[in-house]
Amino acid sequence: MSKTTENEAKATLSCRLEELDKQQLTALCSYLGLHGASFYTMRDKLVYGVGGFDYWELKGVKGMIAEFDPIYEGEVEKFYDSCTQKQQFIQFMLDKGGMGRTSAYQRFRLFNFKKWEIEGLENLLGLFLDFQKN
Repeated sequence: MSKTTENEAKATLSCRLEELDKQQLTALCSYLGLHGASFYTMRDKLVYGVGGFDYWELKGVKGMIAEFDPIYEGEVEKFYDSCTQKQQFIQFMLDKGGMGRTSAYQRFRLFNFKKWEIEGLENLLGLFLDFQKN
């Protein structure tokens, strides 16, 4: 993956998180919990910067599929089964997404993702911030 792309995505996330105070960050962790994320894992990553996120987690499975195959219009859960370039897609998830090979194969084959991983942290953060403004 291009370090520039990864760094830009992480910088965007950091800027957006800076808009939030500690109470809002806690609320964001709870909101992400509604989408299958562990409150404490999100708190550690978002508040304390422990571990960070891979590019695919920021963009989500939907975002990664859209980058790999912009013309795909089917259900995200059925993408891998219908993909004619499975090897190239897995390599894309490794190189650009930062996902491990075994994880990529197993998780897409079984479509074993939590909702926050499907939607992507950037998307959910945007929805959360929009909600906070209203």
